[in-house]
Amino acid sequence: MRGDGTDILRRLRLALPRRWFADDAPVLDGLLSGLASPWSGLYALLQEVRRQSRIATATGAFLDGAGADLFGGTLPRRAGEADDPYRARIARALRRARATRAGLLDAAAEAGSTARVFEPARPPDTGVYNGPGLAWGVAGGWGSLQMPLECLVTLQPDTPDARAALAAALPAGGAAWVRGA
Repeated sequence: MRGDGTDILRRLRLALPRRWFADDAPVLDGLLSGLASPWSGLYALLQEVRRQSRIATATGAFLDGAGADLFGGTLPRRAGEADDPYRARIARALRRARATRAGLLDAAAEAGSTARVFEPARPPDTGVYNGPGLAWGVAGGWGSLQMPLECLVTLQPDTPDARAALAAALPAGGAAWVRGA
């Protein structure tokens, strides 16, 4: 097998000039086997490090470390959660849309709530005069350009987990004014 003691011994033998030693040299093979043993262990260690450095193949505490490195304390492993479900949660969190309306809706859904988002600075939410398909009193509430990066969110049900998920999905400097339905 690649990287085991026999493979390393064979590679060391191939590195030596053939004319220096006979094909059957037990003393040389013993000496080279002594050198091959730590190199074989090092190769195995490097393969393990390689496996543990990728989320797709990490296990145990290494997967926990990846989650902590990527998300701080916001995505810990749940009690009794196996590696594969936790890996799937990390992958979903990495791909989750953030700083968008869809990201807020997805974050609320992930936390088990439904959200209704109203952006005062977004014309389709507020309505406009002479707009296509939008008219006075048809769309939503009053608009305001004085509220950039802010939205009004109605959660059903309003839970601390849903509020935390919304906060994580907001853009930097953004604010969500949240109420329960």
